Amino acid sequence: MSYPTIRKRLDKLIQKVQVSDRKDNDQVMQLINQLEKEGKINQKIAETVVSEYSKSLNCLIVE
Repeated sequence: MSYPTIRKRLDKLIQKVQVSDRKDNDQVMQLINQLEKEGKINQKIAETVVSEYSKSLNCLIVE
């Protein structure tokens, strides 16, 4: 493999890790988890919201 190919793959991996870190520290994600813990929303709704929100964050990754 050439250096540019390896660099491009490494850059994509770095972006995915950064998005993952952002998800862990994201206030929206924390709010949804808190609402679920308090019983204000059920687990299925929380999972759906988190899943859709995660998809929106992943679209920020430039391919």
